[in-house]
Amino acid sequence: VSITFNSTEFKDISGFQLSMEFDGLSYSGVESKSIDMAEYNVGQIKSDIITMSWTYSIMKTTATEELFIINLIAEESGYLSDMIKISDSIISTEIYQGAEYAIKGIELGVRSDRVLTEEIQLMQNDPNPFKDKTTIAFSLQTQSMITLSILDVTGKVLRVIEGEYEAGNNSITLFSNELGTSGLLYYTLKTEGFSETKKMILIN
Repeated sequence: VSITFNSTEFKDISGFQLSMEFDGLSYSGVESKSIDMAEYNVGQIKSDIITMSWTYSIMKTTATEELFIINLIAEESGYLSDMIKISDSIISTEIYQGAEYAIKGIELGVRSDRVLTEEIQLMQNDPNPFKDKTTIAFSLQTQSMITLSILDVTGKVLRVIEGEYEAGNNSITLFSNELGTSGLLYYTLKTEGFSETKKMILIN
């Protein structure tokens, strides 16, 4: 689930900090849009609580610009407005305006309140590229039998992992000595009604 953040008053902004809590969602990553956001801007306290901080000399955007995107995993079904909130639980929620860093508050509103449903997701392996080992994470709607296949660029199957995994977040760790090759590889997750393939790179 990708949530895009916009602001109607993001003018002369020099920074912000906030805590964000999720109910039935877990954090999986952040992407830049009109402002540069990376994982070092995010502190993951728990899977359902993060902090964010960002600074800039002076930033000017329009009300229609997308600021950044947060990627989440839906672990329960529900309305987005009920599943995400900004709070002061970890750090004070503040936005800094102008060269004098005038402190303003932040309010979160939902432009399009959509119903989120639990979904099957295959994540990018981490780390990538990798040398010794890497972890492939995935989430399941229900307890399910899965097949994870590792293939080289010719389509040759290097390893197959099968098993029954619980609903929610799961992960499998791969070791380079189990694969017998290096370079560009593919991994495919299959379960009933779902199949997805991603790329990864194994370096010598």
